[in-house]
Amino acid sequence: KIVDKFKLGYASKAGNYNDLENNIKKFSKLNKRQINLMKLNIRNVVKKDFNYASQQSKLCSFISSLTQKS
Repeated sequence: KIVDKFKLGYASKAGNYNDLENNIKKFSKLNKRQINLMKLNIRNVVKKDFNYASQQSKLCSFISSLTQKS
C-alpha cells in the first residue's frame, strides 16, 4: 500500500509470482532517467513523510491541541 500510495516503485502481493514477474520486466525496461526520478521521489518521500523528528513534532502538536480543547 505504501509503495502505491507514494508511487515509490512496483509492488506485488506475497505469492503473486505473475505480478512479480511483470514488475521485474517493467523495471528492467526503465531508462536511467526514469530510475533516477524514482530514486529522487523515494528520497523526497523519506525526508518528508517518514522523518521521525517530523512525525514526533506532528504528534506533539496533535496532543497539545487535544489538551487545549479540554
